[in-house]
Amino acid sequence: MARAHDGEETGHGGRNIHRPKRAREELSWSPEASQELLRLRFRTLRTRFDDAETVADVHEAWGVVAARLNDMEGMELDLDAVKCSDQLTRLRQQWQESNTAQLHEDDQYEVPISPEPAPASPQQEMPSARQVDVQAVEVEEFPRQDEIMRALEKRSRQFERLAQSLELQAPIAALVTMFKRFSVDEHVSTSSKVKSSQQRSIRSKVLEQYTDLEPYAEMFMPKKAPMVVAKCHNHIQIVLHEGEPLFFNQRDGPFMPTLKLLHKVPHVMKKVRADKGAIPFVLSGANVMCPGLTSAGGDMPEPLEAGTPVAIMAEGKEHAMAIGILTMSTDDIRNKNKGVAIEMVHFLGDDLWTCSHID
Repeated sequence: MARAHDGEETGHGGRNIHRPKRAREELSWSPEASQELLRLRFRTLRTRFDDAETVADVHEAWGVVAARLNDMEGMELDLDAVKCSDQLTRLRQQWQESNTAQLHEDDQYEVPISPEPAPASPQQEMPSARQVDVQAVEVEEFPRQDEIMRALEKRSRQFERLAQSLELQAPIAALVTMFKRFSVDEHVSTSSKVKSSQQRSIRSKVLEQYTDLEPYAEMFMPKKAPMVVAKCHNHIQIVLHEGEPLFFNQRDGPFMPTLKLLHKVPHVMKKVRADKGAIPFVLSGANVMCPGLTSAGGDMPEPLEAGTPVAIMAEGKEHAMAIGILTMSTDDIRNKNKGVAIEMVHFLGDDLWTCSHID
């Protein structure tokens, strides 16, 4: 049996019966295959961005993208990586624009865009090994993997600064979305006693946020009684006392009392009042807009900073109808008087309100 000069074994008539692995990979790397692989990869990575609901989720998704591109090896994959990184860059920029955030212009770094290959005709044949070699030489003109990773690292640092600037204004739609349709069986992953150190930490954070709760702390969070925390989807945890939900938070965000607890100790939380026109929207889970607080029926009795959890009172009513987080300071709410003033978290009638016990 003869052996071809490129290491391929040939039978009678020069027919190939075996090719080294590298040759098989090169011959199978057609433009059509490249585009299909790109679509599959990008579809998976984009899903991570579409599912992201907070700044941390998007940052985590971007880290996965960078790691995925870092795993790509081989000359042919570089071209695909450039296309993929460029599309993901545009996707991340769209996400930033939706949050009305801008990066510093002098820090911009654009990943070069590779030209789109011409669509293959139905009669196009698989390229030969010689043709693939020519394509490989052309790929050298595009940025190498290390250049792509440098661009990703720089954008990652930019995004880190962006995430820090948006930390207090991070969207918390996951909370209100989950509590609208909250089910213990569906949304609670685990419910267990926490270590004494974690119990002290949670207790300390809650009392630091709500200093007026100190006289009642032993009623709701006794030091000697075990504390149970239910861990839910979207990094949400609910602090329980004898199975009753008392406080909740998301990741390292502020703890907020449930409305049932707030109605027992209504003075422990900062308050704002929405006018009558906003009531039906609030009770359906909508965010509170600035005009609902600045109109004649609205009220913001004290200056508060963005990121402050607040009890949302209703004009003419005694008890809070919802809990949310300010997206801007009360001064900005008065001055701008447009846009979302409070991100809704928990409201009367949602499933956290109707949930009286978690095992």
